[in-house]
Amino acid sequence: MHGIGLLKKRESAVSVNRKPNPIANKSKEKIDVTHSVDASGRKKTVIEPPVIPPIDNIPNERSRIVMRRFATIVMAKGVESLLQEFNELKISCPGVDQLNHMSFDRNTDKNRYKDIICVEGSRVALTWPPGMHDYVHANWATGIIPDCQKQIICTQAPLPNTIADFWRMVWQEKVYVILMLCQVIENGKKKCEQYWPLKPGETMHVAGLSITNERVDSYKPDLQYTKIIITGPGSDGTKRRHVLNHVLWDGWPDKGVPLSTTGALRLIFRTQTMTPAIVHCSAGVGRTGTIVALEMCMRVLASGAELSVYNIIKELRSRRFLACQTDLQYLYVHRAILQYITSKNIMSSEETQKWAMDYETLVKSRLAAGAAQ
Repeated sequence: MHGIGLLKKRESAVSVNRKPNPIANKSKEKIDVTHSVDASGRKKTVIEPPVIPPIDNIPNERSRIVMRRFATIVMAKGVESLLQEFNELKISCPGVDQLNHMSFDRNTDKNRYKDIICVEGSRVALTWPPGMHDYVHANWATGIIPDCQKQIICTQAPLPNTIADFWRMVWQEKVYVILMLCQVIENGKKKCEQYWPLKPGETMHVAGLSITNERVDSYKPDLQYTKIIITGPGSDGTKRRHVLNHVLWDGWPDKGVPLSTTGALRLIFRTQTMTPAIVHCSAGVGRTGTIVALEMCMRVLASGAELSVYNIIKELRSRRFLACQTDLQYLYVHRAILQYITSKNIMSSEETQKWAMDYETLVKSRLAAGAAQ
């Protein structure tokens, strides 16, 4: 399995009681219960996280069949038909007036964008610490793939007044990895607050938590990994230590798509078994929805099931409004999946060449048009 060498298996000291996902239709978690002994010699129950099947293994015969079938269908449709398919998807998804967003409306000062609602039924409700407000602009992306054990939260980038809420969510849900898909500043505009300690050795104190940057490692050309140690109150009243992996990928332009799929696939492979995961960009819908949808699609194919990107994103949008926001992002999911299939030697690059060239021509023409404006 691919992996950042420093992203090690979770230590038992970090594996603590996980709060059940609030979504009623989520798949049941398979939890292994073991025991450990604390410093005083007392026996403590430790609940291990569910085992997440990797998606970069050698595919079995069934997976190879569905992968080749999917690629054949995508190439037969062509780029223009998929653009039309995305337009049909937008029409078929519920609009703002059809979705319950009561808490979003009540917390206008905590929303980065007034037109990006937070769906009520799938939102992450904050319960820690008790007695505080429960709102954060974040949604569970669960129940989309049957029996999928990976837990993913899609959220907006923290604002100055929501940094504490963000870390409350991380602590409450025992988040193991954060995927950050934007930069703090993009094209001269603030897209995200600097919500974590930037330099090794630095500590910030938020919401009763001590958050320490233990180490930063950069992977060229555009990946930065930060190991963060969080210390805070445990459920038994003692101090608890939690290890968090913060992965920043800045190779994705706002509302656009990367010219290459390599970065996205590498990011997914390196974090594929880490759960729970938080994924965010600025609004938490475009880049965030695209990378989450891409991983889900790859998991479907790896399991040997037939894949409909249309249906995956439609389901995702019912939980995270406007997930996979643009037609180019919709095409990017298909392009990355074709690259994934090619990497498995199920299709050759020559077979997918025409579709890939049509896709790249469209992307470059859009980029040129945007630069000319």
